[in-house]
Amino acid sequence: QALSSSSRGAMSAVPKTQVSYVSRQEIHDNKVPLDFRDYCAHLLIPLNRCRNQMNYLPWECVTLRNAYEKCQYNDYERRRDVKKEMDRAAKAEREAERESK
Repeated sequence: QALSSSSRGAMSAVPKTQVSYVSRQEIHDNKVPLDFRDYCAHLLIPLNRCRNQMNYLPWECVTLRNAYEKCQYNDYERRRDVKKEMDRAAKAEREAERESK
């Protein structure tokens, strides 16, 4: 069933704020590398556990991997939207400053 672009956008709404679901201690205990200690670490911990149990077979842990990658993509979209909003605000401020001179 085909979805219109407006209904697709509503379904993939990206939250404006992020909430960490795991504590720093849990991240440390599970030896999550520093580069991966982000808002998706709560999905990475069970994914890495599954990968270790399944000897990194590529066809195993697919659901966990997809969930982790989706979280990473949503976080990217959120950061991109925040950056766009910051750029818009800075541009509006510059224009207001030029007009006041």
